[in-house]
Amino acid sequence: MVFFIYPISRCLQNTYFQYEYPKADEISSEQKVYIRDHMIKVENSIAGEDFEDPVNGYRRYMDIQSLMDFIIINEISKNPDAYRLSTYFYKERDSDGGKIKFGPVWDFNLGFGNVDYCTQGNPDGLVINTFNDVCPGDNWVIHFWWNKFLQDELFYNDLKQRWKTLRSNQLTDQRVNFVIDSVATLLSQAQVRNFQQWPILGQYVWPNYFVGTTYIEEVNYLKAWVKSRFKYLDKEWEVKNSNVSDIDLGLYSVGPNPTNSLLSLNFKETIPSDLTITLYDSRGVIFSNMIKTTNNKSIELDIRGLPSGLFLIQINMQGKIYTHKIIKQ
Repeated sequence: MVFFIYPISRCLQNTYFQYEYPKADEISSEQKVYIRDHMIKVENSIAGEDFEDPVNGYRRYMDIQSLMDFIIINEISKNPDAYRLSTYFYKERDSDGGKIKFGPVWDFNLGFGNVDYCTQGNPDGLVINTFNDVCPGDNWVIHFWWNKFLQDELFYNDLKQRWKTLRSNQLTDQRVNFVIDSVATLLSQAQVRNFQQWPILGQYVWPNYFVGTTYIEEVNYLKAWVKSRFKYLDKEWEVKNSNVSDIDLGLYSVGPNPTNSLLSLNFKETIPSDLTITLYDSRGVIFSNMIKTTNNKSIELDIRGLPSGLFLIQINMQGKIYTHKIIKQ
């Protein structure tokens, strides 16, 4: 149910705010008034001349961490529905801080280069401040909030720093490719049944930008698009090399791979004193206490207790991060 509408200058183009919870047939009159009045305060703080003020501006109403992460995940996918059609947020209880938090995120079926209109699969460009110009005829526009956030120099610098932090940890190229490969492997049998039931490979389905003739072509397109997108965001958000490298076999070797029991890391030189080892599954879950034995040039990891599947081993040493995919049989 719509609780208020903001007209803008373009004909028939409005921003609608809708109730999700409580449901329209369950919400009380008092709750309606409370939500409306609170949102008016929020909007006034964003539209006001002092919107950048850290005390009296929009920050008094917004959870900045969730706002930054919401922007980042939608820009990673270049989601054309972001900030306008697919934007959930909720208000905390006053006793918990009373801030507006953004999420849950959803509706990415048109993201990741899967549209042939407006942005047309192009991995460059931000959605948040260009969509209204790139798609001027769309009836559902990005509300004025979002461009205002980027005009706040403090917020935009924090956003760039958040991106830099994620790129050196959760969102390295290696970890992202690992997750894609892991999910693609997990679905390798199911996708056969899927395309037998719905034979759409090689056929255009609205609004495909790329039409792959095989499952592998679709996966490879996704990986290539994401790589290009990250390269653009690194430049746009001023991130230098994240200092993450593919495995350097000149420093050490890993094997046997695949394995169902012990995994050995054999180093050419004495193991660096700053060495740390982290093992992840495709969901990003960290496994610890894997080290069985060690000496000055080798380490054994006991992975017999792990389920079968793909894992990512991350090796930190001498100021660099190395990654390697491991298959547990």
